[in-house]
Amino acid sequence: MNCLFKSKRTLSAALCGLAFLTGCSDVNLDANENVIVEELSSSSHKQNTGSSGQIEAESSSELNEAESSSSEKSKIESSTDSIPETIGTSSSSEISLQDYSSSSNDVVSSSSGELVAEKLYDMEVRSYQYEFGGLDFLQLRIVNNEEFILDSVELRLYAKAKPEEIKVVAGVDDKIGSCPLLVDADICQAYDENGFNQPCLGKNGEYADASMRGAMREVVPLPLTNSYDPVTGESVWVITVPLASAVINSKSSMRLDVGFSYGIYANDWCETFRQPAKKRFLIPNEKDWSWMPHSADVDGIDYVGMPQEDKDYGDVADVPINPFIAVYRNGVRIWGNPPKL
Repeated sequence: MNCLFKSKRTLSAALCGLAFLTGCSDVNLDANENVIVEELSSSSHKQNTGSSGQIEAESSSELNEAESSSSEKSKIESSTDSIPETIGTSSSSEISLQDYSSSSNDVVSSSSGELVAEKLYDMEVRSYQYEFGGLDFLQLRIVNNEEFILDSVELRLYAKAKPEEIKVVAGVDDKIGSCPLLVDADICQAYDENGFNQPCLGKNGEYADASMRGAMREVVPLPLTNSYDPVTGESVWVITVPLASAVINSKSSMRLDVGFSYGIYANDWCETFRQPAKKRFLIPNEKDWSWMPHSADVDGIDYVGMPQEDKDYGDVADVPINPFIAVYRNGVRIWGNPPKL
C-alpha cells in the first residue's frame, strides 16, 4: 500500500493482489487523515478553482455549468475543519452547444446564473433504491420522449453529508488516498420503443460500459455553495452520474443501476473496495434532496420520496417519477429540480 500506482491498470492489478493477500475487508484507510490534497481531475466534468485554492461558485443555489478547458484540473481542500462550501468554474470556460438538435435548444440564464434550456426536455427519470451485498444501489429509468438522440448527458443527485462521509481525500508522497463515497455503474440496458433491450451503446454502436464506469470513478462529489449547516456539520453535496458515451435514442429509455461504495483514490481515480460507503441512504430518508419526500407547498412539486424495493423489482410504471434528480446536457439543465438554497 506504500507504492504510488503509476497507472489505472497497475492500480487495478495491485488491488487484485491486495484482495488476494488480505481481502478487501481487512484494508483500513483513514478517511480523516490530515494530508495535502493533490489535484483531482474528472473527465469532462472538471470543476476548477480560483487563485485562492477555495472552490468557487457563481451562485448560492447552483453549480456553474461551464465546462473547463482541458488543461485545467480541479482541486479540493484537504482540511476537514475548513469545509469548502462552493463549486464553480473559471471565467474563461465556455459552453459547447453545437450538439443540440431540438427546436427548444435555446438556453436562458436563471436568476442564479445557471444555464437552463428555454424549454425543458420531454423526458422523465424514475428511481428506486435497493440494497445488495451490503451496498446501497439505485435503479434509474431515464425515458427520452424527444424526437432526437440524447447524448452528453449527466444526472445530478443531491444529498446532505459531512466531509468525512463523502469528500475525496488524496494521498501524498507514496501514500494513497480514500474515496468515502464513489459511484459505480452496475447494470446498463437500453430499451427501444418496442421494449426490446440491449447493452447501452454510444453513437457509433460501441459498448458504453467502460467509458461510463471510468467517468463515474473520475468525477468527485462537491458541496453546493452556502449549504453548510454549522449545527449538523453537513453540506448539500452534488453526486454526479455521467452517462459518458452512452446515448438514449428517440422514444427510448435506459435502465441504469449504480452502486455507492467505499474505495481508494490514486492517480485521479477512485477504485472501489466493494465496501459500504461512509454515507448511507436509509429509509425513511428525510434530509437528502433527491431521496426525501417533497410537498408542492414547499418545493413546487409533490413527491412521495424514493421507494425501496428488491433488486429485481423491475422496470415498472408504478415507480414514481423523481423530479428532484436533475439532468444536464453539455452543462445545461434540461430536466429536474436542483435544491434552492
